[in-house]
Amino acid sequence: MSFVNFYKDKGLKDYTELSYYLRFGFPLQCAASLLNGESAHSGNAGRLIRTGKFRIKTTNSIDYIMEVITEAGQFAPELRKQVYIEAISMLLFVPEFDRSSLIKKIMGLPRAIIKAADRKQALESLEEAYNHHRSAKVNISFLALEQMKARALRFGK
Repeated sequence: MSFVNFYKDKGLKDYTELSYYLRFGFPLQCAASLLNGESAHSGNAGRLIRTGKFRIKTTNSIDYIMEVITEAGQFAPELRKQVYIEAISMLLFVPEFDRSSLIKKIMGLPRAIIKAADRKQALESLEEAYNHHRSAKVNISFLALEQMKARALRFGK
């Protein structure tokens, strides 16, 4: 945070915008990764933050996650936890995932959003809510994990 505050005080717009999202409760590394166009658990933005080279590539993912947290979080407060932020960010890379229905589905089955120990458990919880009253179930948890594996291979990690 000291680097964020230092560069924000120097007038770097990207750091000011990053600190805006931090005020909503996003963990620093999650927010920076999302703003860098990656999944929330990436961790690649840390070095950029320290060196003053952090630049925002997109706000789409973080804005969507903020919408989920704001609208559905009142019914399922666990959504504000880092494991859920990371899990939702992984879902955004799944082509079969229908972003518009997640909030409605969580609001319809908030008890599905449990206290999750890790991202995998959070993904499974989101999948349960997502598939509630759906005739054609979508294994979004598996698809998200596969997308992350494919991205890791593509980017050499």
